[in-house]
Amino acid sequence: MFQGSDSENYQIEQPSIWKKHYQIREENEVLGTAKPPGFFSRNLLIELEGSFFELTPVKFWSSKYYLIDAAGQILSAIQSKGAFKRGALVSIYQPIPLPLLVLTYFLVTKNWQEQNAAAA
Repeated sequence: MFQGSDSENYQIEQPSIWKKHYQIREENEVLGTAKPPGFFSRNLLIELEGSFFELTPVKFWSSKYYLIDAAGQILSAIQSKGAFKRGALVSIYQPIPLPLLVLTYFLVTKNWQEQNAAAA
């Protein structure tokens, strides 16, 4: 759960443990969804309130991800602080709705956890 300063509360759920599909909710309303375009894809297609975005890694095993809008513009970048450091660096290049920023940060950190688990 994410709680913002203006009493916004967002929950991110994975409706099925078998699929890499996610939803961001505010109370009982689904604001957006994220899912890969294919089974082995590391990219995620995000739909938020009628707008479409793509979350994609910069390189194959990169810890840096770009959030790209439907026009192909990079909206933000999220990268790890380092191999042995916790947290992330978020660069915002264009205005982004808060639910989209929360969802992308969650998805990137989730991907990092999966990569670390696969490497262990």
